[in-house]
Order: sequence, then C-alpha cells, then structure tokens
Amino acid sequence: MRFIAIDLLTEGMMVTKPVLRDGGQILLMPGALLTGRMIERLKGQGVRQVWVEAEGPDEGRLSAEAAKEMERALERRFAHVRHDPLMQQIQEIVRKRIRARAESETCR
Repeated sequence: MRFIAIDLLTEGMMVTKPVLRDGGQILLMPGALLTGRMIERLKGQGVRQVWVEAEGPDEGRLSAEAAKEMERALERRFAHVRHDPLMQQIQEIVRKRIRARAESETCR
C-alpha cells in the first residue's frame, strides 16, 4: 500500500483507503479501481494524494502541500476533543510525525 501523488496514479490502481473531500465527504471507497476519468475528477476536487495498492516501498515522504492538507484534516478530526488533554497529546504526536515526514522531503 502506498500514498501516491495524484499525478502518478494510473488506470487500474486499486484504492486502499477512503478518498475524502476536505469536508469529509467520501469520494471513493476502498476497493475502487481507478479509471482515467476518476483520476481527473479527483484532481478537480483538489485531491493531491491517494492510498493505493502498489508495488514498491512506501517512501513516507510528504510534499509541503500534502503536509498542510494533512494538518488541516488533523485539526478537523480533533476539533470536538480540544479540551481533552490526552487527545491533545495524541494530536501533537501525529502533527510532529506529519512535519517530520515533510521535512524529510525537503532534505532530498
């Protein structure tokens, strides 16, 4: 399973995690086989990366743009538990991991 930039997707790849719009609406479910038309629609919806079943190592690096998108999603997902100290610690751990993965991209 790999998290691949939208421009590197090809027809026939299988989605392995739900593809979500910024507001949380599901665009594609796991198991969907990508078509050229689907890929173009995802681009039109502003999707930048998709989890797919693919050979090869998951490099784990994120572009700065993908990291920003992931941090925004993280904020949305933890918004309802802002006053819970344990959940805030978990959120901070995830945020640091996102930033570390983005920093590894700038070191290439």
